[in-house]
Amino acid sequence: MHETNPTQILVRFQEGLLGMIPPRELERLDRSTIEGLEVGAEVRAYVVRTSSQEGYMIVSISRAREEQDWLEAEMHERERSIYETTINGYNKGGLIIRFGRLRGFIPASQISAEREQRARGETPDERWSAMLNETILVKVVEVNRARNRLILSERAATREAREKRKEMLISQLNVGEIRTGRVISLTDFGAFVDLGGADGLIHLTEMSWKHVNHPRDLLNVGDEVRVKVINVDPERKRIGLSMKSLEEDPWDEIQREYKEDQLVQGRITNSRALAPSLAWWTGPKSRGSST
Repeated sequence: MHETNPTQILVRFQEGLLGMIPPRELERLDRSTIEGLEVGAEVRAYVVRTSSQEGYMIVSISRAREEQDWLEAEMHERERSIYETTINGYNKGGLIIRFGRLRGFIPASQISAEREQRARGETPDERWSAMLNETILVKVVEVNRARNRLILSERAATREAREKRKEMLISQLNVGEIRTGRVISLTDFGAFVDLGGADGLIHLTEMSWKHVNHPRDLLNVGDEVRVKVINVDPERKRIGLSMKSLEEDPWDEIQREYKEDQLVQGRITNSRALAPSLAWWTGPKSRGSST
């Protein structure tokens, strides 16, 4: 910093040239930034014009910071790294965040599945207003300075973050552990349960000792469930879970109630299974009756 007065600040560059931060620029700076503009302090400035009527270059501190943010956004796009920020706005198409001093946009198609489930309602206010000021992890997917366009994806960042958490969780899990999780999705073959950043599968055959046609017969997305870890596969990054293992085995009850040589009465529930075994008995009789 070369010289300051209430209306302008002069900056001397290494080449000996002088730049001026105009009054309208000072009006846009926050209080802490202005207090730091003391004679002798080093600042990063962006050259807006190479000359002015006063003979100085016109420079901008806010534009320099914005330029630095664009460079950081481009770096995040190249390295595909995760950026943490907060939600500070929305429109009908998605969420708005701050990337430093830049305005970034997350299209609705790039919002995480968990957040999408919360976005209920007909209007943007109904869908997004409750999410304001929430922390969010994103990845930069497009940087276009010419159009002042910065597009981000929470879905991509969440996927990578979950993979890292899953690797950590898998290294900590032991077969036989009992955990509490939340159902995050249902498929024809089972239910996926979030165990705290990583998901495991309860296969249809591990849901109950009773016959289950579809997971939705027992569970809903969002349900909290107790599960037992029955399989951990670090190489394939898979976690096998069971609800059935936490229920009493019905065969144990049968062994308590029934003894060998005991005479009991039952009810036929499925006659199709008996048809092949009765063929020897029904066959000859049918042939005899036809003659």
